Formats: sequence, C-alpha cells, structure tokens
Amino acid sequence: MAPDTSRGGAPRCPASERRSAVAVGMNLPISRYMPSFLPYIASHLVEPLKAHIYLHLKGPVEVQPQAAEHLRRVFGRHRAVLRTSEDESAEEVVRAAFGETFRPEEHACMLQPRRADAHGFLPFRGQPEWQQQWAVNRGLRILYAVALIYQDMTFCERSGSASGANGLYRWMVWTRADLLWMHNHPPLSLLRRDHIWIPDGNDNFVGLNDQHATVPRHLAEVFFNSFWNASNLDDIFAACGTTEKFEFDNLDYGCSAERYLRCFLRRHRVPVARFLPVAALGKPAATWDCEELNRNTGGQKAICPKDKDCDTFLLGDSTLASSVAVRLRYGWQWQHAHRKQLLMEPQCADGPGVLQQCCVAAWQPKRHNHFCFGAWDPTYGHAELNLERCCADAYQAHTRRGQPILLPLPVERTGALHCFHCGKAGVHPCLLCACPGSNATPARDCTQPALEEVGVIPQATICRGKLSFEFMGFKAPEKKPGEKLRSRYRVRPSNGSVS
Repeated sequence: MAPDTSRGGAPRCPASERRSAVAVGMNLPISRYMPSFLPYIASHLVEPLKAHIYLHLKGPVEVQPQAAEHLRRVFGRHRAVLRTSEDESAEEVVRAAFGETFRPEEHACMLQPRRADAHGFLPFRGQPEWQQQWAVNRGLRILYAVALIYQDMTFCERSGSASGANGLYRWMVWTRADLLWMHNHPPLSLLRRDHIWIPDGNDNFVGLNDQHATVPRHLAEVFFNSFWNASNLDDIFAACGTTEKFEFDNLDYGCSAERYLRCFLRRHRVPVARFLPVAALGKPAATWDCEELNRNTGGQKAICPKDKDCDTFLLGDSTLASSVAVRLRYGWQWQHAHRKQLLMEPQCADGPGVLQQCCVAAWQPKRHNHFCFGAWDPTYGHAELNLERCCADAYQAHTRRGQPILLPLPVERTGALHCFHCGKAGVHPCLLCACPGSNATPARDCTQPALEEVGVIPQATICRGKLSFEFMGFKAPEKKPGEKLRSRYRVRPSNGSVS
C-alpha cells in the first residue's frame, strides 16, 4: 500500500549510505512518552541491532517539536525516521478499517454502543449523527498505527534505505515505547527465520504477547497488516474455534489485543518462537499512582519504588525480565532450547484432568476460557501460567515438533536445572527452569538448581533515568531427599542492590 499522504506525506528515509538490514517500528503517543526509558531502548535494542527506527509521535501540536528533537538526539538523526501528528480520530480509524458504508452492530469486538462506563472504547466525535451513538475499540487504533508504520518501512525500502536481499530489510521489529529494556536484545544470528519471535510471557492467558515482536521480512507482510483484517474477525477467530461476538463477550475490549494476535497468526499459519524477556512495561508516576494501582487491583500490579521521587515505575510482571537481565550480566549466554525442556513451578493446573480441560477449552467457545489456568477461578492472579507453557497444542507443529525457545544459560553445563524467577514476587511467585543438554532430556530428569540461583529475586527499578536492581530473599521450605520443586515459597525483603 502507498504511504498515507493525508498524514504528512512520505517519510524522510535514511540515506543510502546509511542503509541497515533491520527496521524497528514504535508508536509513541504522548501518554507513553517516558524520556527515561528511551535511552535504554536505544542502547539495548536499536544500537545492538544497528537498526533504523520508525517513530510515530502523536499528541498535541504544542509539545511535538520539543519531543521530536529529543527523539532525534536519543536515537540519532541518521537512524530515526520520525512522523509527528495528533492522535488519529475514531472516524479516521473506522473509515480505514471498514470503508464508508458498514453496519456497526456486525462488528461486536471493534464497535460498541457508546456508554459512560465503557472502558477501552473511544467515542466518535464527528458527523453523521448516528456515529455519536457508537464507540470504537482503542485496540483498533493501535493496529492502525502498526499498519501505518509498516507503510513507512516499505516506502523507505523502495527508496534504497535497506541493505538486505533484494533491497529489503532482513528483519522488521515491532516494540512499545513504554518497555524498559534492561539488557540487549538477543542476537539476530540466533533466531530462526521461519518463525516470528515474541518474548515469553505476558500472554494474557489464552492470547499472545503483543508488546514486542521480531519478524523475518518474509513474514512481515502478515504480522504488520492485521489491521486490514478487522472487518472480518469471524474468519480470524474461527482459527481458535470461536466467533467475534464470543470473544467480545468473554474479553470485552481485550478481544482486539493478545487473543486477536494469537488467532490471527494461527489463521495465517505463522509459527511463533519465544525468547525470555529482557524488557518490561512501566508507567509514568505523573499520571499513575503506583500504590493506588495496587490497592485497586487487589495484588502486586506494580512495583512501587522505595524512592518516592521516581518518575516511573514497572509493572508487577517485570520479575522474569529482571531475572534474565541479571543472569546475562553475570555472564550467562543465549542458547537454544525447546518448550519441553522448560519446567514451570507451580505447575499449570491442579491435576491432569483440569489441565486437559483448559487446553481443550482454549480452542472452543467456553465461557471464561481465559481464566482456565486458574482452574476456572476468575479471581486467580497467576498470569505467568499461560497457553504455551501448559498446552502442546498452542504451538503449530507444521514447522517443528516443538516450539523453539531462546534463553540464557551458564556456559558450563552441569546437568542441573537453571531457574529464573517469574510472577509477582511476594504475591504469586514462580520459577521457570530449564534443563540444558539433549532435546530429548525432560526438564524433570535434571537435578535440583543451585541455591544461589533460586535464593534471591532481582527486581529492576528506574529512578531519575538510572536503571538498578534490588533484591529480595527467596526462602524455600525444607524438602525430603529427591523431592521436586514446589511452589511453597516465602519471600523476605533484602536491602541489596546493584546498578
């Protein structure tokens, strides 16, 4: 598709002498503009990949010049392809997705009658009058942003900015502006090019993490253009055995996010590999009260820093990324594994019967199937248990027999489990452990992990632009000889930290 000239014309592409094999795309509404995160995105993602970065900065006109200049300084004028605009209106997004004539009642996931308590839906503000009675799923606007950035990427390919085969980029990357990168992105040389690579976790139970994706160029046409399928969601959700209406009834506005991505890729038979995360979402303290967020959600939704003057904080599911980043700092190296080599503690469900019921329900119109790894309990908060970690059918086996995983492991292999802390420390702690070696070695055949690996939980914090790690003690109960890992852990605070 041609660039959207209605939103500022063609982009200013990197010069041919500054060509790159990698393009990173990032939508940047002012609400997610956190200056302290941007240098870490540059130093741990853009620079290690030697990438161009395509940025769409959106917000009030009066703040755009200063923010745009800051972005160019952080990412480098030769790398940054920057477009500025105000936020797209609901009218523009819907017109692009559905055309000029459509019946809103036929698009339950994306369009809903306007109501005062509707969370996640944006009201129409223009004419005709009937539109004022409806609202559009905010997720549709995010998908629209992805498609527009892809248009800029392909335009710059045609302009000679890419150094891959046939004048194309070799990889295209999608990432969020509110991710704090704690360590370098895994080397692209380790990633198979017949899969899309997505960080492991944050799948929203039966969905698929939509915060970041590293995409081989030949699969980018599918991944970056999911917006253009929004008018026919029944066809997409049929790949998961459901319908658009069912997904809305089950997930409300969330039907356009993680669940849609899983079903969309499944519909197009795009296999997904995973790497353990080295980045986690944060929020600005100026617009979000960390303590209030925890009180309102009944758990550790956020990691509130001890320093009350910090301008940002991380969400509670950042424990795994912190654990991975610390081990990479200690010299562990990225290595290949398969899903069957990983062990999750606590286990996925209370017995094989419940687990099998959950795995089947994920592909059927079973009410509340997104709660299934909590044994059908909607109050369950252990979001680290998800479809890919618990159910073999989550991986499309037409490419390989088992899902590829990339994770850091010690250089010296000992035959013991090597573990990463995950979950919400102090509320729903867990361990994700790997048994390196032969692909045929089940994780449960390995010996117990070293105490120094499981005894301390790292947790990243960022304050006044500086990333550091704080630690909590992790005390396991006494075990009988040969007893396997269990989830009966107690967390005790520790004052240790490292920058």
